[in-house]
Amino acid sequence: MSQTLEIESPADSAPLYMRLMQQLLDEVRQGRWQTGLPSERKLSDRLAVSRHTARRALDLLCQRGMLERRRGSGTYLTQPLVDAAAQAPALQPVLSPAGTGLPRHWLVREADAATPEELFALGLSPQTPVARLQWREAAAATGAAADPGWAGLESRCLALHLLPRPQQFDGRLEDWLAEQGLSPTRELQRLRACNATPEQARLLGLAPGVALLHITRQSYGPRGQALVLSHSYRLADQAGLVMELR
Repeated sequence: MSQTLEIESPADSAPLYMRLMQQLLDEVRQGRWQTGLPSERKLSDRLAVSRHTARRALDLLCQRGMLERRRGSGTYLTQPLVDAAAQAPALQPVLSPAGTGLPRHWLVREADAATPEELFALGLSPQTPVARLQWREAAAATGAAADPGWAGLESRCLALHLLPRPQQFDGRLEDWLAEQGLSPTRELQRLRACNATPEQARLLGLAPGVALLHITRQSYGPRGQALVLSHSYRLADQAGLVMELR
């Protein structure tokens, strides 16, 4: 039996594959698809959408680690999603610079066009504006040092409708999201070593090429929606790690 895709969306301009992804998550939460999701063809027939749209929705759920494709078998849930928000404990990132209490110096608080990376990571349609925050964080003072310097660079990017006035923002993004009922229930975090670019070195008061720890973090809300894309560049000694780059 055919069924048209009708789903409420926080933004009317949300692309169809994003709305389809959200509908699948809602159906999983209601107890459907316990043994696996339908194929792209059956999904497109049931919801009267193209196979390309169905494929993009399933690809996005696989990319976020919620689905697993098994060759010759089908598409399955990788973890229970029913009542995920109530069951998930509060997330604590490996590094939580915004919660350290150390002084911050704002570099960017603006509304801007999203980059291709941000569009893809946050599942936004082209031309969707984003709120972008960037700051540098002071290093912890040690001994008699009056000016311990900067420990790292932090940036956050999220859809503008989630933070409509970034120019006036001056708090912790985690607290803001909690007040909106959007505390993350899931995060993906990637860590890698890198060398400071000339611009990063200038902002941190370092020599270009100094070893940094680059942390990329994507957080997701209680309905599986992408919330925030974060980039952290931390000095290895401040992060409690020692790295050797060759």
